[in-house]
Amino acid sequence: MSKIFNATITTASMFLTFNATSAASNQEKPNILWIEIEDTSPWMSIYGDNTVKTPNIEKFAKKGVVFTQMHVTAPVCSACRSALMVGAMQTTFGVHQHRSSYKGTEIYLPQNVKTLPEIFKENGYKTGCFGKKDYNFAYKMEDLYDYSESKMWSPKRNMTKIFANEQPWFIQLQLKGGKYWNAQKVLGKNSVDPRRITVPPQYPDIPEIRKDIAQHYAAIKMLDKELGEIIEQLKDSGTYDNTVIFFFSDHGCFLPRSKQFVYDEGTRVPMMVLTPAKLNLTKAGTFNKNLASSIDISASSLHAAGIDIPNYFEGKSIFAKNYQNEFVVSARDRCDFTIENMRALNDGKYLYIRNFMPEKPYMQPQYRDTRPTFKKIHKLAAQGHMTDVQLKFFKLQPKPVEELYVISEDKNQINNVANDSKYKDVMKLMRKRLADWQRSTDDKGQYPESLRSLTPIYQLWMARRHFKIKWSKEYAPFINKTPEAQKLLNDKSIDYRVRIH
Repeated sequence: MSKIFNATITTASMFLTFNATSAASNQEKPNILWIEIEDTSPWMSIYGDNTVKTPNIEKFAKKGVVFTQMHVTAPVCSACRSALMVGAMQTTFGVHQHRSSYKGTEIYLPQNVKTLPEIFKENGYKTGCFGKKDYNFAYKMEDLYDYSESKMWSPKRNMTKIFANEQPWFIQLQLKGGKYWNAQKVLGKNSVDPRRITVPPQYPDIPEIRKDIAQHYAAIKMLDKELGEIIEQLKDSGTYDNTVIFFFSDHGCFLPRSKQFVYDEGTRVPMMVLTPAKLNLTKAGTFNKNLASSIDISASSLHAAGIDIPNYFEGKSIFAKNYQNEFVVSARDRCDFTIENMRALNDGKYLYIRNFMPEKPYMQPQYRDTRPTFKKIHKLAAQGHMTDVQLKFFKLQPKPVEELYVISEDKNQINNVANDSKYKDVMKLMRKRLADWQRSTDDKGQYPESLRSLTPIYQLWMARRHFKIKWSKEYAPFINKTPEAQKLLNDKSIDYRVRIH
């Protein structure tokens, strides 16, 4: 799929242009750096997992704050990243469907809603994003960023000069993280032995799963090295002592039940923050056990910069003295061509999941089905060669309408107690919380996606072997060639090759 940006990219020289007047007036403002990582779970020593050594992450943690209960608003990149840009749940502004806003089906934010980079720009900051954006709304690149690169950051991209020049700045560095697919090869003799890792009970103990888990640990070792490189470049630039650093992932790892699903293994991510001592925002070497949502990162970034938080932000500042979330919500909606609707509400004690499309199996067709792990899992599930726990998830069968897990007793969330009378009052409370939240935020996932919005999705995926319609009646009009569907397919203003983002 080819993509174009609805923007004119500014040049590096424009970002590096030094303005003495603005520098003088802004020099006391802190820089804000986001180290955004793809597909990474908290399999690190700071979270109690000592499988691999992560010295740079540990060093960062000793100087900063580790958030032990950070959950993303969506377990897939574009929805989560869209929410980060507006400081609110992706479902509030209708940017929740993974990979939306193609030509002819553009999604525009309300006029009064400005993205986080735009707010920074209005307050005298230079802005830049190095790597992935993946936002489910239309925008002009130059409105958000003074400088942008599409290539993911790597140590080869030295940021010292950019860090050192015109300040203050808000920069997003995008790291491959869990998508560092050749990490094992790069590590060579220091690679992670698949035989020495532990396979959690929700997965079959097969070579493919062991290989994937070992690969993720290897990617974390590479991530640790990259974090060290970034810190060194900050220090070389002379900006380290005036930079607030947020280190976090957009969702959990690539395992079948992690990415795209609202269990903790899909939503709980690593998150650390390091702030300049002069700001007096955090205490070094501490662990914050409060429930946190990824949209809190957006609000916190403005707080650290001394910028007012807009009233449409739903996130809270982690630096506020009374910082606390009664619960956090994560949402799963369409991922590529796979249509779903799940909501998860976590209050620290219980994880409540409402499956609004229970007729669809968890493992309905998806873009990952041609990968070795998924092919093997589908085969084992069809043959019944799995434990009962594994078959509940991997067998192609309807799923329960509701799920409830006691977090302290069930870290892998495999024992659904939703129908246990012991938790009758808990279920009543969680249902009410979710219903109230959906009502108060007008959760756009309550409304079916239009056939027009699905048109480029169908066009993009219909010829691929991943695509199957068995559990996706939403595509039936295209298959049955109804007049409305035919009209949309012939509409030249809709172009699945062009995503306006």
